[in-house]
Amino acid sequence: MVLSTGWRCLRATGNAIRTVPTYASFSTSTVRLTKSSKPAAKGMSRTQQMTQQRAGFKNKGGVQEKPKAPYKPGERKKLRTTIILSNTNAPRIDAPFLDVENSLDENAVGAIFSLEDTDIDKLRTLDAFRRTQDWKFFHRPSTVLRYESLLVAEKLARISGEQVPERKSERHHGTFQRMVVYGPKGSGKSILMLQTMALALQRNWVVINIPNAHDLVIGHTEYELDTESGLWKQPVYTSQLLSKIGDANRAVLQDMTTNKAYKFGKIEIEAGSPIAKLIAIGAKDSTVSHECFMALLEQLERPESPPTLFTLDVLNEIMQFSEYRDPDFKLIHAHDLAIPNAFLAYLSGKRQFPKGLIMGATSGSGAPRCEALDLALAHEPLPNFSKLDQRVAPSMKRAERWPLGPMDTTEAKSLLEYCRHSGLLRIQGELSDEKVAQAYALSSGLPKELVAGCVRLRA
Repeated sequence: MVLSTGWRCLRATGNAIRTVPTYASFSTSTVRLTKSSKPAAKGMSRTQQMTQQRAGFKNKGGVQEKPKAPYKPGERKKLRTTIILSNTNAPRIDAPFLDVENSLDENAVGAIFSLEDTDIDKLRTLDAFRRTQDWKFFHRPSTVLRYESLLVAEKLARISGEQVPERKSERHHGTFQRMVVYGPKGSGKSILMLQTMALALQRNWVVINIPNAHDLVIGHTEYELDTESGLWKQPVYTSQLLSKIGDANRAVLQDMTTNKAYKFGKIEIEAGSPIAKLIAIGAKDSTVSHECFMALLEQLERPESPPTLFTLDVLNEIMQFSEYRDPDFKLIHAHDLAIPNAFLAYLSGKRQFPKGLIMGATSGSGAPRCEALDLALAHEPLPNFSKLDQRVAPSMKRAERWPLGPMDTTEAKSLLEYCRHSGLLRIQGELSDEKVAQAYALSSGLPKELVAGCVRLRA
């Protein structure tokens, strides 16, 4: 029951009950709903103009902008994988070219050498360059000849039959050798592999390169079971690989012929046919690319064949299960894929070329860590009752382990001098030993971090 005294107080004061506002005091909706003070654009009503203003559209002369067209098929991948090898804004540096002679000169260790144009074209065809190698900051691709580069050059010369003085660190001899390069991220493993390919091409070797084993195991390429070998072949990737092999080694393969006849379905290749024809058939028709690739490896195993360099980068990826699945929806091990299986057959010594080098390199940037691979690189057995992969260690049992670590101070100073002359490192005065020691300490002597430090100082 309402007291009568309460109503008397309200009448006496003359105050009325105020309604609570239905919007917050900080709201701007009321202001936005007001008519715009700007005159309407020509050819457009004021309501249309207010609608576009609320939606955030930009109108230029009353014409509505069309949305950008989507990327065409393959255009986004092209932008992502494009590698810039030259910067015309960088100063030109007259450095000697990397060739067979100066690569064997011990006095040239620590010097900068440029790559010849013919080698650059072949290396680009083989996908030897990578986006993370900072080629875009310099006028032309150049590298530092490290002590490990000298050892690899001597190994290639020894396989080719040249007389090279032996070193105490050289333990593996013979005309067919296998090696695995490992080390921390940014230590130059891929660059060492690139230098090896360049020197092998100059010696007229046949070079086969798998630039990134990640593409073989992520499940992005077509695959099918080969009933004869029981392995899973990847016809499209193999077709592209054959095309690169044929283009980069055209001068060497044009004089080679097959010693036997081959028949792949309806395609027949007679004995004595050029090997370039065998490669062209596999590059054009992906349905027989796997058979053509295996036939190419068989022909390269002949005693009269030229030396062969077979390289694979990011070795970590093929030491585990892939993303492919069999009909029972079980994961397929990377060793059961045809191309990784062929590389590991040569790396383990099950197959071999009469003359050649098998070279694999691990990766520390984005590649998964494989504990079984770490133990195999350290020559340590697997722990008892462990669930680690038992197939990793036998696949590289006979391979030579090459640890690649930081540069020495001489090589680091040469790289910093090259960055200074290229305009990447801006310092006043000469490059003193104190400044080299400072940059060496900040980068731990890794060439990737040395260049990255110059970029950060410039920024």
